[in-house]
Amino acid sequence: MTESNSRASAFDDGSCGSDSSETSETSSQASEQSEPPNLEDVNSTLRNCALEGDLSLLEVEKSHLSSFHLFPTLPLELRTKIWQSSLPTSRLVEIRYLNMPCHFPMPRLPTALLHVSQEAREVALKRYRPLYRMSSPLPLIYIDPNIDMLFVNEHIQRLDEVLSELDDEVLRSLREIALESMMMFVFPNIAGKIFPCLLRLKGLERITITLPPTEPDQEGGYALLFELLKIPIAEWPETVERRDERLFTRRALDHCRDKGTLDDPRWLRTGFNNIKQAVEERFRANPDRKLPQVDLRGVRRR
Repeated sequence: MTESNSRASAFDDGSCGSDSSETSETSSQASEQSEPPNLEDVNSTLRNCALEGDLSLLEVEKSHLSSFHLFPTLPLELRTKIWQSSLPTSRLVEIRYLNMPCHFPMPRLPTALLHVSQEAREVALKRYRPLYRMSSPLPLIYIDPNIDMLFVNEHIQRLDEVLSELDDEVLRSLREIALESMMMFVFPNIAGKIFPCLLRLKGLERITITLPPTEPDQEGGYALLFELLKIPIAEWPETVERRDERLFTRRALDHCRDKGTLDDPRWLRTGFNNIKQAVEERFRANPDRKLPQVDLRGVRRR
């Protein structure tokens, strides 16, 4: 009995010793694993992985990005949002009277969505509508009267004729119009005769007067508006000759020199103030109409 007990005791002692040793080794390994890794080793490993990995998945041909065959399977609401996001922002819709009705220096279609699909066309036509009434003999041109600016280039003494051709919804909704005319600066009284017809634009919020008269047929390109008063008038000839030969027409500069006012900025500010006063008088005579903002901009061709 004593021998058996002693063997059992010896076995127990050995077992305990073994467990203790294994526990010690495990805890040692755990402590080693819990130590934070060396940052340089990690970065080196990542660099090696990036260099040795298969980068073919990152190489995408442009042709793969130009088509999305699953688009028709998207929900209608999502497709509509995509069409809407592809519509252009505000534009300068330019028309110009020559000997015959109208000439359009800009594309008549505001967006390709009008010809992509029936679904896309319906989305586009919720924003754009024909500029002229359907019975008008003038060519079809689209405008978003809520954000686009209608630019009447030259001969604004025929502005009433232009407005008579506009679609009724455009007359109600058009918010911005730009008028190009040196005549209003040379002959201040003409402004009072032109502006009454602007009362036909029920939603008008801004009138922009542009200088100088440009010649799209000779200069080409679309009209761009910029802050006219940021360029000193005395520098206009330098601007034409050195910076951008299409910034101002020779005809306009010659006209200013003949008047002897090119180097005197007062003629520009005085003329603009006279125009603003004519607008204010006309609209204040109609209390039901909100007074539109009147701006002055330069015009150039690109």
